Amino acid sequence: RLELFGVEYGSDGAYYIGGVDKEDYRYHLLRLEEDGSATKLLEEVFAPREGSTYGMTPPKFQVLDDGNFLLYDYSEADIYDSTGKRLTAMTRDFSGYDRDSRGFCEGGEFVTFLDGSVVRYDRKTGKIMETIVCDEVKGGRDGAEILFGDGEGGIYLATEVGLSHVNRGGTMWEVLIDGNLNRMGMRSLSMRGFLEGDEG
Repeated sequence: RLELFGVEYGSDGAYYIGGVDKEDYRYHLLRLEEDGSATKLLEEVFAPREGSTYGMTPPKFQVLDDGNFLLYDYSEADIYDSTGKRLTAMTRDFSGYDRDSRGFCEGGEFVTFLDGSVVRYDRKTGKIMETIVCDEVKGGRDGAEILFGDGEGGIYLATEVGLSHVNRGGTMWEVLIDGNLNRMGMRSLSMRGFLEGDEG
């Protein structure tokens, strides 16, 4: 009865799943144990807020390399430790799309959209370290962009314009795949994910 929103593989070797209970519309984050059982995590974080029947329902979560959790909310992304203590809050653009999960953590950084540009946060301090203008490759549909890292501090951006890349410290986006030449540019389709394979 759980509507699945996401699955993550943690650095501890465990699988984590997140989703909403279809009956009470409460979000649950679960760690799947080796014996087949599941352990509920961060229950207080997802508890209904005062005066409401439901709490936070993140469209995406990430299990970070230090065992903390990154939870995406409508207009911010928050890092929590395993006890449910919020360590960092980072503002991000609100698109109006309830499954907006633009952003990623890589190393000690969180990359997302803020004020229409790509921003790089220090995930420990929650401070913006870099802002990268991306108007020429962003496309016209807020919330439909996909961001992911290249493993070396660079950023990939997948939109209807195509697949673009910028190096760490760079300001010029290189269009690697032209969306006009394939399905990426079709307004009738929406990308749900994009990732780099083992052979590039």
